[in-house]
Amino acid sequence: MTGWRCHPEFALRWAALQEAIRLHSAPPDWVERVFLHDNPFTWCDLLTVTMEVLETLQCRVEEEGRFICRRDSMRRTRRFELGVDSDKVLKEWLMDCFRREGLRKCTRVTTSLHRPEEPGLAQ
Repeated sequence: MTGWRCHPEFALRWAALQEAIRLHSAPPDWVERVFLHDNPFTWCDLLTVTMEVLETLQCRVEEEGRFICRRDSMRRTRRFELGVDSDKVLKEWLMDCFRREGLRKCTRVTTSLHRPEEPGLAQ
């Protein structure tokens, strides 16, 4: 098994997240010339696909795109700082989302395949 990296939807979402990290860490030179008004430039303004990916991951963006936050299974807030934290953390969040979705679709997990307790039936 090759893992989630070969899944097309995973690759699309991971590329969108990587682009957010890249844009936040090193914004292109043209940004300073285009965005001269009071609103500061953030990657959130340009990367709508990345914002959709974060929505499916149930994550939110804080401090003008500096942090990506989510709640873990223990209801604690986890924060990922773009350009500082390892991208492996964000990739693990994405893989976790795909694992949960796969588990939700698995019939053997969601439905009992055991026969009802009736005498005379093979078990």
